[in-house]
Amino acid sequence: LCTGDMIEREEDLGLLDAFLGFLDPGVPKLGIYGNWERWAKIEPDRLARVYAGHNGRLLLNEAFAGTHQGRPYAIVGLDDLVRGRPDLERAKADLEPGPNRLLLEHCPAFRDGIPEGSGLTWMLAGHTHGGQVTLFGWAFFRPRGSRRYVEGWYGAPGLPMYVCRGT
Repeated sequence: LCTGDMIEREEDLGLLDAFLGFLDPGVPKLGIYGNWERWAKIEPDRLARVYAGHNGRLLLNEAFAGTHQGRPYAIVGLDDLVRGRPDLERAKADLEPGPNRLLLEHCPAFRDGIPEGSGLTWMLAGHTHGGQVTLFGWAFFRPRGSRRYVEGWYGAPGLPMYVCRGT
């Protein structure tokens, strides 16, 4: 699962292609836009082709449903909150209700606007890079779209979420 900011320039599409090539070709790779892909104006079809070349898919306000060991799941991928247009309702439109619903959104601040009863189980975000700049563990700078979130698990109240530091 790639929660955006995989590249920051269009000429880096080859680097993403190489990175995805290191991963097991049998495992599906799902990605979403981050603010850097949006700032770079990387066209969705070009980014989607890179993911597709590695058993992957770019999720742009849409869901991917499947089963694993007989258990249904769905991964809902949204556009970036800061530079894009995330549309949760559109992404879930064709999704049947059920368990194991993971939301991918680049910016963790999106969590604060998710209504109760959304039908989602968890959320995975990135964007903060562990606080960008920290001093003695205190993140005194966080990019817009982070709010109080820095890294790690965030539970109740709200949708359980993990904020990844990135690679």
